Amino acid sequence: EHLSRDGRASYAEIGLLTNLSATAVRRRIDRLRARGAVRGFTVVLDPALLGWRTEAFVEVYCRPRTSPEELLA
Repeated sequence: EHLSRDGRASYAEIGLLTNLSATAVRRRIDRLRARGAVRGFTVVLDPALLGWRTEAFVEVYCRPRTSPEELLA
């Protein structure tokens, strides 16, 4: 739960919140990663703070067997 709220939290920080040692937290996270329960870590950016003013979502429908070259064109 703590890791899902802050993927950058240190093992020590999580340990303080869970009454575990940093080593125990690391072992648990390593096991979660090995099982595939934790598949990666990500960051959520604030586009406005970065000066990004435009956002677009593009959806393309193609006929079967459309080549990458045709799609690019």
